[in-house]
Amino acid sequence: MSDRLEEKFCNAIIHVTQQSSAWLLTNGLDVGISHVVGQALHKVRLTHPGKDIIAIAIAKYGCIMNYSRLKELTGQVKTSDPQDRLQEYPN
Repeated sequence: MSDRLEEKFCNAIIHVTQQSSAWLLTNGLDVGISHVVGQALHKVRLTHPGKDIIAIAIAKYGCIMNYSRLKELTGQVKTSDPQDRLQEYPN
């Protein structure tokens, strides 16, 4: 994607998200279009700190960088299990 096209895409997705109060959903990986969306969100947060955009990244737990640190911070881990759709494991 050219720099100009990438900038237009980022501006458009941020504009639409702010105008509609929509949530952004990504695959949570730092590659491809998800990386571009992440950069756009970072730019907005730096330049307009008061404008909140809700972004949700859905990724496999093992794909998250420093996932063990995440468990330490939250005190619990939610995982998907084929037998039971959602289980909570207290720390």
